[in-house]
Amino acid sequence: MRGLVPALEALAAELQGRAQFQMVYIAEAHACDVWPITSGRFHDNEPVMIEAPKSDAERCAVATRFKERYQLSQRLPVLVDPVANPFEEAYAVWPFRFYILQRPAAGGSPEVVFKAMPKDASYDITEARDFLLSLGV
Repeated sequence: MRGLVPALEALAAELQGRAQFQMVYIAEAHACDVWPITSGRFHDNEPVMIEAPKSDAERCAVATRFKERYQLSQRLPVLVDPVANPFEEAYAVWPFRFYILQRPAAGGSPEVVFKAMPKDASYDITEARDFLLSLGV
């Protein structure tokens, strides 16, 4: 996910005012105390070592560090799924997934109109961009 931040920032800038973007921090994909992995998880030549947050406050702190470390703009607000994981359970987003929600023209709650799974542990954000543009965004 960390590698997609520049592409997400660019897409959010391109569609600013036409689409809202939100990132949701969920369970840490490779917590060093649960599922350690060292390959490719570096920032500034240092391994990313994050223990699985055990409280909502810890999860919020990890999300805040992510936002600061990757210098996310206001175009990419970071929400936090509580440690009880209600967002993850509702949307099956682990380790990461992209959704596009749209509010019906008649009003009401937003509906999922697009969902994408990563392929080979990555994701080509142009698929989501193309779908948004097909909506006339």
